[in-house]
Amino acid sequence: MCGTMNVQVEVWAVAADTRGIWLVNGGDAWLSAPIPQDSDPHFEVEIVLRRHALSADDVRMLHSTSWRADGPHVILTYIAVVDRSGIVVTHWPQALPLGDELLTVVGPPPPIRLTRRLCPATSMYSHTRSVTYASSRITTPQLAQRCRPRWQST
Repeated sequence: MCGTMNVQVEVWAVAADTRGIWLVNGGDAWLSAPIPQDSDPHFEVEIVLRRHALSADDVRMLHSTSWRADGPHVILTYIAVVDRSGIVVTHWPQALPLGDELLTVVGPPPPIRLTRRLCPATSMYSHTRSVTYASSRITTPQLAQRCRPRWQST
């Protein structure tokens, strides 16, 4: 007899500083335990973030990008844009830079028609979306509203 699948969330946290855009997690996403029936996926994301010392004040944007089947699990993928003042690696030593070399792995992001100043997070989001099998997108205006000035290009 076949069993049922459980649902888990994974969170990819990113941050920016004067040196660039960083994958805060290091090499892998932060994964929750299976979600209890009396809980909610968004609440579980908050638990995962708190487990990694991130408060609601640290999160500038949280977005569910996609889902996928992974063995006996359904994984809901989230991206969290987090912010703390100063250099990212002083807060998260395991952080990895997200740069142009990522293009050789995932390919270039799709072209974006700009109606406002571009947030560098838009390109980073496209890269991360490809890596995490995302199927939805955040628009540039939505990012521009949530991004602090240092995320915006000149």
